[in-house]
Amino acid sequence: MRWLLASLGALVFFVAAPVAAEPASAPEAIPPEVLAPNEEARQFFEAIEANPLSGERVAEIPAERMAPLDSLMTAAFARGERVPDWQTLGVDVRAAASERDGGLASNMLESTNEFGLERTYFGDLTFESVVPAGFRLVARAGEEVGGDNVDVQIGHVSPKAILVMRIELEGRGRMECERRSDIRIYADPGVSASQMDVIAVMVVLRTYFMPNRPLLCYGALEQRPGQYVVRAFDSEGYRIPGAEDDARPFRIVPRAPFPASTGPR
Repeated sequence: MRWLLASLGALVFFVAAPVAAEPASAPEAIPPEVLAPNEEARQFFEAIEANPLSGERVAEIPAERMAPLDSLMTAAFARGERVPDWQTLGVDVRAAASERDGGLASNMLESTNEFGLERTYFGDLTFESVVPAGFRLVARAGEEVGGDNVDVQIGHVSPKAILVMRIELEGRGRMECERRSDIRIYADPGVSASQMDVIAVMVVLRTYFMPNRPLLCYGALEQRPGQYVVRAFDSEGYRIPGAEDDARPFRIVPRAPFPASTGPR
């Protein structure tokens, strides 16, 4: 689920877009009012900071209320072409990172999206060791994971909401396939809540419990030296283009802590 962060960013945009008087054509054109702090969003985050949401609570929302969002998510995970020998394509980024100075323990993957940073830390790390002090837990879903092939991914899915995932993976050639995941959403206390932040929380939780969502396998193509893009497949070798983002390259860089809040804004 490492690169689900990219597709979640797109889903958040498409859910928000209908609020505008005229539909926006790209994530950069998210209507300003969706990003503006408002009282309703502040109260929502205040409530879930006191009593964090669970995925099960979101899964209990009547299907008819979630049908528009579920339709978007189904489209995001639609199959593309079937690729022969898909497991052998591209670059094994875990192997590439292990060959850098200090190995996996000293390196990470890093990218950015329209809301902030996305990082992948290799190894079975705790949430507490990755999440900056002061960030507040607001939602959780999934199951406990552990073992030798675990990554921890952390990234902004809105200005205030940060998605953190501990993911147990299984290697298949140069690909890594999801097995189980434990996810949490944190709120940056230095960012005022907006409608975008509320949407992001609900989209993340609903995506985790999406009916028939495929477990994905991820690989990487080296676009230019040291710069990679994602390729996503299902377990039968069909491309899942909606879980990719060719315009958002990532790199292997020296490990560093995820940035703390920059203060009220």
